Amino acid sequence: MKHFFILLFACFVSLAARGQFMHVHALRYRVDTFHFHNLSVPKQRYEQRDLNSIPDKNTQERILAANIGYLQSALDQMNRYIIEGKDVFHNLEAGEGHIRDIRNTDPTFDCTLYENELYAYKKIADTRYDVADKLKQKEAGEQAAYLQAEEAEKQRQKDELEAMAVAWQQHADSVEAALVAQQVKKEHTQNLKKYGAVNGKAINNGKVLLGMTPAMCTLAWGQPFSRSKSTTAKGVTEKWFYTREQFLVFTNGRVTTIHEGGLVKY
Repeated sequence: MKHFFILLFACFVSLAARGQFMHVHALRYRVDTFHFHNLSVPKQRYEQRDLNSIPDKNTQERILAANIGYLQSALDQMNRYIIEGKDVFHNLEAGEGHIRDIRNTDPTFDCTLYENELYAYKKIADTRYDVADKLKQKEAGEQAAYLQAEEAEKQRQKDELEAMAVAWQQHADSVEAALVAQQVKKEHTQNLKKYGAVNGKAINNGKVLLGMTPAMCTLAWGQPFSRSKSTTAKGVTEKWFYTREQFLVFTNGRVTTIHEGGLVKY
């Protein structure tokens, strides 16, 4: 019983969908004949619908009516072009697209005469123009498109490799930075433990204090670019030059003068 109601509901939906287009399919139409040399082409034409007369809720009906109008306009234009001797190859693609749109909107709509008319126009165009030349142009275009796609794929792979290299480098840099930060933190801890809170903090901040030893100053400022040393009765005096205006003076192994930027701190 359950399957019966499901089948009944499906039939109702199907009938409702078909009924939506029933009066569209029942439109009056005429079939004329287009004669061109020894070829007779039947032309089916539905009366043009006024879309304003179709309720907005009948969305599919409005789309179908519009697509029929587009297709018939395209076929009429091709008919004129054939008579005038103009190219219709681009129009053929448009006509095929309109037929697909109609079938997508309502698969029950009969497009046979439309397809036959379109095929007849294609046959006339094929005999009038050099098909081989068109095929060569198409092949040339396809070849160019293939080469372009191949080049684009190569560029994509190159970009992908470069992006991977950048990502790996960033990862390596972040790891290295983390290791450096870890090492600096370890050294700062050691300085505080070895040299005490005052001197250790100054060293970690790159500062030199009076009374510091050469080892402490090396940790704080690094190695000087030159040194001078003198010995007197009062003891040993040593100068460390970092720049012309930045130097340290040690007396008997302790900082007694700090010269920075022309100022002497005591």
